[in-house]
Amino acid sequence: MTTSSSDNVRVTFLDAPGADGVLAAWASLFESDPAAYALQDPTFVRAELERLPTSRHRAAIVSFHDGERTLGLGVLAPKILSTARVSGVGPAIPLHGYRLVGNRFLVSREGDDIARALVRKTANFVNESGAQFLLIEDIDRRSALHAEMVALSSEGFETFTPDPFQPHLRISLPATADAYWAKFSGKTKSTFRRKLKKFGESKLVRISTPEEVAEFLERAHAISKETWQSRHLGLRIKNDDNERALFRILAERKLLRSYLWFVEGKPAAFLVGNQYKGTFNYEEVGYAGAFARNSPGQMLLLQVLDDLFAHDKPDVFDFGFGDAEYKRLFSNDASESGVVWLIPPRLSMRATMLVLRSILRVKRIARDAVKRAGLESRFRQWVRYGGKKDAPAEGPADSPGATEKDGGSGQSKRESAVESTNDE
Repeated sequence: MTTSSSDNVRVTFLDAPGADGVLAAWASLFESDPAAYALQDPTFVRAELERLPTSRHRAAIVSFHDGERTLGLGVLAPKILSTARVSGVGPAIPLHGYRLVGNRFLVSREGDDIARALVRKTANFVNESGAQFLLIEDIDRRSALHAEMVALSSEGFETFTPDPFQPHLRISLPATADAYWAKFSGKTKSTFRRKLKKFGESKLVRISTPEEVAEFLERAHAISKETWQSRHLGLRIKNDDNERALFRILAERKLLRSYLWFVEGKPAAFLVGNQYKGTFNYEEVGYAGAFARNSPGQMLLLQVLDDLFAHDKPDVFDFGFGDAEYKRLFSNDASESGVVWLIPPRLSMRATMLVLRSILRVKRIARDAVKRAGLESRFRQWVRYGGKKDAPAEGPADSPGATEKDGGSGQSKRESAVESTNDE
């Protein structure tokens, strides 16, 4: 059952006989950890793992114990990445490794001793298993997890960040909607109302039950095909059998909280979200191109916030990794986070990472040159809309479009948890 055991830290393969004990501990910690993330739910994650393509690595749990008690654990899911997907250019070298499910460990209490032990055991397991990386898709720069990953450099491990750390923006929701909207000036609120009026009759529909999943994914899939992200990064909402099954599980587990927005009876925008332990996670948003000129993402967000205050109000609205003007407009709390890879001390991976870093360095130099020339907005519009004359002007709330959380893997945070992990 256990691949290795060192004092109070163990690694257990999920498909091993006799893994029931660690699976029960996982369920218990998911319920008790106040910071648990919805996509760490055991039922959801195990269903996701069953749908992964064949990999050279096996899903595992790294767990910290005090006698018979399990005080912390992390789930490692096999992950395949392509270097071309990360860099955007160059050779497509497949890399086989692991990602930490939920980008964090579940713990029974705060304590650097648990984080330190779990990180070191995880790193050693990744190295000994022959995996080429450990991927954390959204890690807080000041977290104990990040500090321990950096500290492993003394043992030959490397950390790799495909992009610089960016603001991770949130809304700490006050007790009432009035208290939140009071932060905006009268002029700003008037602008919101004027923009919303341009859409005519609109309606927001909350999606949270298994019966609503099929229609939601069908509508969101149709909208997704019109977004620039789908054109350049691949279809964001696939509406295939796997996606439908996993969304239903989230709904059955009472974790799903997504939205469809209709304008004049037609689907105009969608938001994929989930909610657990008082945190609403804003995973992905997309809107139909026909509405792009009038800030549909902003208008959707306004009505979602009203619904969050009116029904099962969370304490925190988490925008996730990635900076954007509209996030700054609505947020009132921030940290810094980003995508980090932990690279084992292996000569072959050092060579691969040298190539990746060189390509990304050249891209950053080119990007900075475009920015200094004052052409950043125009270049971004060209990339997204192919230089079309009728491309929408970027507004303060909608310029990023549907997804910012794809750092380094070409996937959104939601995709990494809902889709297969084969990026080849």
